[in-house]
Formats: sequence, C-alpha cells, structure tokens
Amino acid sequence: SVGSFYTDNVNFESDGESDFVVFVRPGVTLTQTSRRFNTALDFSVSGEYSTEEEGFEFGVVNSSNLNSANRFEIVDDILAFRVNAAINQQLIDTEVGTSAAQASDIDRRQNNFTTVQRYLVGPILTYRFDRLVNSESAVQVGYVNIGETTDGDGSDSLDVLVSQIFSSGPLFSTFLWSLIGSYEKDDIGDEEEEREQTSFAANGEYVIDRNWSLLGTVGYDDINDPDFRDEDVDGPFWNVGFAARPNRRLTSEVRFGQRFGGDEVLFRLDYEISERASLQASFDRTLETEEQQFLRDLSFLGIDDEGNFIDLRTGQRITDLDELDPFGLQQGTFIRERFQSRLDYARRRDNFAVDSFYESREFFDGTEEAVGGGASWRRQLSRETNSVLSFNVRNTDFEDDRVDQLYTLRAGLNHDLHQDLTLSLNYVHQRRDSNEVDRDATENFVSLTLTKFF
Repeated sequence: SVGSFYTDNVNFESDGESDFVVFVRPGVTLTQTSRRFNTALDFSVSGEYSTEEEGFEFGVVNSSNLNSANRFEIVDDILAFRVNAAINQQLIDTEVGTSAAQASDIDRRQNNFTTVQRYLVGPILTYRFDRLVNSESAVQVGYVNIGETTDGDGSDSLDVLVSQIFSSGPLFSTFLWSLIGSYEKDDIGDEEEEREQTSFAANGEYVIDRNWSLLGTVGYDDINDPDFRDEDVDGPFWNVGFAARPNRRLTSEVRFGQRFGGDEVLFRLDYEISERASLQASFDRTLETEEQQFLRDLSFLGIDDEGNFIDLRTGQRITDLDELDPFGLQQGTFIRERFQSRLDYARRRDNFAVDSFYESREFFDGTEEAVGGGASWRRQLSRETNSVLSFNVRNTDFEDDRVDQLYTLRAGLNHDLHQDLTLSLNYVHQRRDSNEVDRDATENFVSLTLTKFF
C-alpha cells in the first residue's frame, strides 16, 4: 500500500498541530491449510515522510505488525499442538487521534503507544473412552510483555494454565455433564506479583426436549491474588438457568448465580430474524487481568479454510486484532462485566449494522465504566465500487473522576481500478468532550491509499 493522509490535529489535543504524511506499507501473508496442519502468518511494516517531523521514519504498523496462528495435529484426533504469536502496537491511553492510530510508531506518537508481545504454546490431548466419556487435557504456556501502561510501568508476565475436562459421551442423550479442573499461575518468578487460581466445576444439562434444557453448575475457586488479598472473591460458586432452542433460528441461554463475591447473571442470544437480518447479544462476568485478555485473544485465534484469521468461538473473521480498549492499558486484577449486542441487516446492495456495548472494571480501590454504540451502512455502488458510512459514540467514566465522551464519524469509498488494485478514500471526524477541559479536542482526517496485491 502507498498513500497519504492529512490531519488538522495530529496528536488530538486542544491546541493540536496539523500534519501531512506520505507513506508506504509493505506486508506479507503466508497461509498453509491441510487436514492436520493449519498455519497462518501476517506481517507488515510502514515507512513514512511527515511534514511536521520533516524526515523519513520506518517502523511497525500500529494496527497489525505480526500475527501468527498455528495448529499441528500430531496424532489424528488425539494429540494436537498449538503455537500462536502476536506483536502489535497498542494505545496506552484512549486520548489518541485517528491519524496517530493510522501512522507508524515515530517519535511524536511514541508517548501514547507501546509494543505488546504475546506468545502462546501448548499441547492438547483428546481421548474418547468408548462412548461413555470424552477427555481433553491441555497445558498452555503464555508470555505477555507490555511496554507501558496508563500507570507508566510496564509488565512482563508468564502464564501457565493446566486444565482437564471430562464430558459425557454419545451414549448420554438426556443428561449431559462435564467435570472441569484448572490451575493457572501468573508472573512466575516474582513472589510479590504471583497470582494463582485453582478452579473446579461440575456442569449439568437436563434435556427436556429438543427445544428446552435445564442448566446448572457448582464449583469452587481458590484465588491467591495480591491485588485482591482483602477481597472475598474465592470460595464456592453456582449458577442455574436454561437453554432455549425453539426453532432453528433462535438459540439462547440464561444463567443466574453467585461468583467472585457477588451476584452473577450470564446470557447469550443468537437470533436469525430472517434470511437478511440477525441479532447477537451476550453478557458475562469474569475475574482477569490485562495480560489474560491478550492471551485469551490468542487462545481463540485460528484460521479458516481460506487462510483468514477467525475467532474460534464464533467462527467470525477477525479484521483487527487490536480493538480499541475504552480504558487503555492497565495494571492489576479486576472483575470485568461486559454486555454487547449487534443487529445486522442486508438488503440487495446494502448492509446495515447497529451495535452497542457496556463494560465495567471493578478494581480493588475503584470502578471504571464505559458505554457506547454505533451504526454503519455499507453499499455496493457498482461491481467495482463500494462505500461505507458509520457513526459511533462512547462515554467512559474513569477511576480518577475523569469522564470522556468520544464521537466518531467515518465515511469511505473503495474502488477497484484493476484486478488486485484498489484505491481508497477515507474521511474521519472525531470529537472528544471531557470534564477536564484541557482534554477537549476535535480532528478532521483525510486519507488516500492505493493497495496492490501480488
């Protein structure tokens, strides 16, 4: 890709400076798929000339530097080995402007970007005891290095997870069950920062008929965490609920219970309203760290038959592995609650989407909350040309009494000049209103990009 962009507020500040940048971004994607081996590698870099800096700089692309997902089946349906890796530029604080999110890691933007490295490796052993019991044993070793966080300190974390799952085999049809045990240890080598969690759970599902099932879980958490040493987050937990599948288009699950020292409500909804419209919604509650979130992304990183990166939980393609975190990079353990929904509708040449989310993070000494949503419209203008228009709004209430409202309007046009040659024109208007007046800012950003695939 080659192109240029102009912004009237390069650092997204109250008294920001304008900048014009010319860039070149070479990248390569390697994929190999077969019955037993699946590998994918995506790597890209960027070089650019900035009128503000008056110099040429070469560095990594903030949105995607290196992503790799690999799964090797050593013994058919028995032993597999997984190796995943990612090295990306992440926002430290969410005050950055559009242009800084587009450009490479040059000096003027390094203050709000940091390199995050994450690696995951481990074997998975599956075995079926006749038709009675299925077994899955897994060991996962993960390493995460975060250069800086909103507190200024980086982190260097090693995570070891050992898990064992026994589940009911095909012989069971009315009562389905599973027994799960796991042990996880973080930050090995530094006793003051070590975090350990041992969990056991017994899950049951009683199938009333093909449309309804009763669900139940009982278990126990043993958590040793310096950030929550004074909090009652370990002990027994439970939940009960139901799963409804009244027709082939609707799948839903609702659970109520207690865990991590509080009430717990979990639900998931997938509804194919019609052949053109679908609705997805979910809510969950977890105890985790920033490093665990990065490793969880890798755990569910896979590739489809065409070599595209996908989320193995949903089967959906992943276009950006670095979705902007509403709170920025943070240290410590927190209880995370997240609701998200998405409504999609397709009609001839048009695709419409409406999404919303709510997230809260409860730390030992405070809680942060973010809520937002948006809408997008994509239209196929002709065989060679398509357009996109979107609007998003997000309100973030930070722990230090700072409250930001971020509004983003995007418009884009893509035209295929020739086979494997695309020209893209994009405009972004972004505004931030904050109760801290010196954080108020607006930005207008225009880019023109030519991309050739070989």
